[in-house]
Amino acid sequence: MSEKYNEVMEHVQLTAEARERILDRIENAGKTTQGKNGSGNAGAEKIISLRNWRRYGAIAACLILMGVLAVLWPSLKKSGEKGPTDVASYWAEEYDSLEKLSKGIGFPVEDISVLSADKAEMYYLNIAGEIAHVKLENGHQMIVFRKSKGSEDNSGDYNSYTNIREQQAAGAAVTLKSMDDKVALALWEKDGYFYSMSFEPEVFEEDALNDIAGIFQ
Repeated sequence: MSEKYNEVMEHVQLTAEARERILDRIENAGKTTQGKNGSGNAGAEKIISLRNWRRYGAIAACLILMGVLAVLWPSLKKSGEKGPTDVASYWAEEYDSLEKLSKGIGFPVEDISVLSADKAEMYYLNIAGEIAHVKLENGHQMIVFRKSKGSEDNSGDYNSYTNIREQQAAGAAVTLKSMDDKVALALWEKDGYFYSMSFEPEVFEEDALNDIAGIFQ
């Protein structure tokens, strides 16, 4: 798998309830199969054939896939029209330019390459047909920028930050998050889109706000 695919997969998580539900279904499927194949001798050992193990494996794989799809489904739907076949075609499509990403996802995506004075590696992804994902790496700084329609947080960052505050940049109210006085994550809404920008390592607040303003100039 590519680095970009692995990066997206890092944010696919099952809730505890989903895991319990999947395990219960697997266990119940096993009990049902054993009941059908039982010999009626209470003292005899039940021998599960290789064929049954293969059956259980197939059941487990299907149920796990169902659980993953249940978690991802809200992001995979687009205007209520997308179906299961969209998982393969829109899961994480890579482009070699910002222009192609903008065309592929259907809305203009800001150019964050202007934020690096040094030569930078740029990565462009269309996630689930919903989120434009752009990553900049220049050897000493990594910036991940995301844009999507609507007002839902698209960052994929579920850390519990201790320092959360609000500032203004590019005519928008920007929520800044970090564990200290610097900035690890910035979130804002503008003109019907939700934006997120993460910084690694963290940057000073002034630099983060200047970066946000810079991509809209």
